[in-house]
Amino acid sequence: MSSVARILGEIVDEVRAICPEAVDGLGEPATESDLASVASMLGRPTEASHESLLRIANGQENPPGGLFGDGFKFLSCSEIAQSLEIRESLTNELRADIALESRDSWREEVLDGIKKVNGPVKPTMALTKKVPVLSVNGGDIDILLDFDPAPDGVSGQVVEIDLESLEWSVRAPTLGEF
Repeated sequence: MSSVARILGEIVDEVRAICPEAVDGLGEPATESDLASVASMLGRPTEASHESLLRIANGQENPPGGLFGDGFKFLSCSEIAQSLEIRESLTNELRADIALESRDSWREEVLDGIKKVNGPVKPTMALTKKVPVLSVNGGDIDILLDFDPAPDGVSGQVVEIDLESLEWSVRAPTLGEF
């Protein structure tokens, strides 16, 4: 068991004793098949800390405040797969107008105040190299693992993307530190 899994297990046990409703809806552990399906879509194994979390609970249904707070829903393997399919479709549409996704375009949008960036994250709408972990309101705000960071970023860093306010922020260098 990884240190992340052990710590999360301890947190879940403590939270269950103090505020049981915060852990209501935690799913059963992800199966090998669930994890293999996500890995297949990613084209690589699931990040170790993320896999550890999924092995404890395959998502969380309708969290009142959620185990992760602020109404964040912990996504199950099937929700991750669904999100990846949607993101792939969006990315394919954006490829038709590649100028919208260029570094020069991003820089101009940030300088013009259209997009906000906090930390080394690419403010792109094409999110296929970002793996969703948590979500609020079905994707209005997502916490993702970023495997295509901006220069000075870290592959696998945790980013928050708020598509309503067009804001991209690095939250932690790793999921374990998040």
